[in-house]
Amino acid sequence: METVGAALAEADRRHTRGTLKALRLRFIQLGKMVVELDKDAKARALKAIQKHFEERRDEEIGNLEAQFLLDLLLEQVGPAIYNRAIRDAQALMQDKLVDLDGELFEPEPSEPR
Repeated sequence: METVGAALAEADRRHTRGTLKALRLRFIQLGKMVVELDKDAKARALKAIQKHFEERRDEEIGNLEAQFLLDLLLEQVGPAIYNRAIRDAQALMQDKLVDLDGELFEPEPSEPR
């Protein structure tokens, strides 16, 4: 038989997952860009946030608080970082396209006289 604490913890986990899914769905419905991290990157980011609070603010925060902060940062700053990466990639590709003639084409011999 489950203890009351275990039952409450499971209910809290389910509620948290439901809340996060609802937030993602709301972002998509509003037409906002959603920057999602893969599982490993997300875990590293959450640990970094928690470590920052412990070291800089002498404050412990749990996974839920770290997750909410990460979601806020991804929502507010993620699109700007994404757009900057796109601009950098476009500039790199543009530079490569400008130099395409020099890289690919060989000079043709002039006609004999």
